[in-house]
Amino acid sequence: INVAKPILQQALAGEKLSRPYIGIAYVAIDLGLKTQNNLPLDHGAWVHNEDASGNTINAVVAGSPADKAGIESDDIITAIEGQAIDLTHPLEDILVQYAPGRTISVSLYRGGQSLTVHLTLGTRPATTG
Repeated sequence: INVAKPILQQALAGEKLSRPYIGIAYVAIDLGLKTQNNLPLDHGAWVHNEDASGNTINAVVAGSPADKAGIESDDIITAIEGQAIDLTHPLEDILVQYAPGRTISVSLYRGGQSLTVHLTLGTRPATTG
């Protein structure tokens, strides 16, 4: 129901339906991924992207809300607005509870430190094809 609330509010207000966008590629962390990649945490959203050959490439879209907030490749997003990111509460499911334009707190783990950044959600671009 929390996924539907912001969409329902947009519809009732006569607004164009839109979904929040932060501009990252990520992988949901589980125990296997933690072990395979020697990650420091067993939960969260690992900001990570690879090309077809398996080479690491930038996972943050230039100029995106995540980029403007200072999120970097290899960060691990651990919570949104205090809600922990885990397999039961995936990043995407938590994000859709917030409307584009809202500023949210994003808890990160980077290089052995926990930090919080504030990010203003964008609107997910329309996909072509």
